[in-house]
Amino acid sequence: SATHRFHADHIMGTSLDLTVVCERPADAQAARRAVLHEVERLRRIVSTYDPASDISRLQRAEAGSPATYPRELVEVLEACAAWQERSQGAFSPQGGPLIALWQAAQKQDRLPDEAALAQAVRDVAQPAYQVGPGQGVIMRRSGAPLNVDALAKGYILDKALAATRTIPAVEGALLDIGGEVAAWGKSPDGDAWRVGVADPAHPQENAPPLARLRLRDRAVATSGAYQR
Repeated sequence: SATHRFHADHIMGTSLDLTVVCERPADAQAARRAVLHEVERLRRIVSTYDPASDISRLQRAEAGSPATYPRELVEVLEACAAWQERSQGAFSPQGGPLIALWQAAQKQDRLPDEAALAQAVRDVAQPAYQVGPGQGVIMRRSGAPLNVDALAKGYILDKALAATRTIPAVEGALLDIGGEVAAWGKSPDGDAWRVGVADPAHPQENAPPLARLRLRDRAVATSGAYQR
C-alpha cells in the first residue's frame, strides 16, 4: 500500500491534514473528497459562526415554538446534555452569558461584577432548549445563546474520518483538524498510528515531542496556553 497526504486551509477557521493508506491515488482522492464534503455538510448544520446554519436558525427561533432540525444537530445537543450531566454542570452549551461577561472584563482589564456573575450563573443553569417529542424536533425554552463548539468540532472530526471508510480500497486514515486528531485502520508501516505531542517549553516544529502516542480507532486532542 502507498501513503497519500493532503492539506487544506480555511477549514472551520483552521487547517486540515489527511493521511490515507491505499494503493491507488484515485481512491485516496475519493477519500479526500468524502472528508471535505462531510466537513462542509456538518459545518452548515452545527457552526455557530455561520448565520445560515441550522444551529443559528435554532438560535433565532422563538421560545416555545418547536421545529424540526437535522438529526446531526439533535445528536450534538444530546451529547452536550450528557456531558453537562456527567460533569455536574462544569460543561454547559449555555455558557454564552458567562463568556460574554469575562470577555468584556478582559477588555477593561478588571474582574467581572460579582452580582452580574451570579445572575449569569443562574441564567446558564436554566435549560435553553428541549429535544422532542418527535424525531428531529427541538424547542427553544429561553433566549440564552447556545454554544456547542466544544463538542461540535470533535463530532465533525469523527464523522469526517468515518467517511473515508466508505471507500472500500482505503485501509486506514488519520485526520487532523486544527490539532484534534483521529485515526482508524493501519498506518503506513502497518501498525498503529504514531502521534507526537508538542512540548510547550520547546514549541519549535523541529523540537522533539514531549510524548508519543499510538492510535488505532481512537482520537486525541491537546490544549495549552502556549499556542492556538
